[in-house]
Amino acid sequence: MNTTQRYPRHVTKCQHSSIQLNSFKNMTNKFENNKIPDWAFDGNTALTSMDIPDGVTEIGVGAFYGCLRLTSVTIPASVTVIKNNAFDGCTGLTEIAIPESVIAIGNHAFRRCSNLAAINVAGCNSGVLLSKSKKTLITCPEGREGEFTIPEGVTAIGERAFEGCTKLLKIIIPEGVTSIGDNAFEKCDELKQIVCLCATPPKVSASSLPFVW
Repeated sequence: MNTTQRYPRHVTKCQHSSIQLNSFKNMTNKFENNKIPDWAFDGNTALTSMDIPDGVTEIGVGAFYGCLRLTSVTIPASVTVIKNNAFDGCTGLTEIAIPESVIAIGNHAFRRCSNLAAINVAGCNSGVLLSKSKKTLITCPEGREGEFTIPEGVTAIGERAFEGCTKLLKIIIPEGVTSIGDNAFEKCDELKQIVCLCATPPKVSASSLPFVW
């Protein structure tokens, strides 16, 4: 039996520990087990902002998948896990702040967020998603424009790190990068130039070779 909790599609704003409903303003639906369930707001095109309640520890798989009009999300310091595809397809987001408490972010958490220009992780001012060690570039947000220089200290460009960055024109790879993952530059339609400053060329996966050399 499927017990996944799905909230009504006319939810327009979530604050504190309750969900405010257009037609049921006095109704309160608290998140069970301090987790936003998988696919909780899937396809909810009425949702415009979300203040996730303090105490929530997990944002489930596809929790905000396809919330096209979602423009503002506040993630509290209680959150430790953001699961796969959590904000996939949230084209209204232009930036998002990730607290230092988050220790795990799933695959494609910000995929198809075409206007997301910055992922602001506490303790890191690069505007991109790096691994905890800051050695691997995991995701460059798809709304990033113009020229981008990969932060110093990064040694690996992850799989599909720049996928869908259609507004990037130039990427500068600093000395110290030793590997470039599969399909790292997939769907970078306007990318004109990749400048590699490495004394020793990084190891490049076969799927990324056409974009680099």
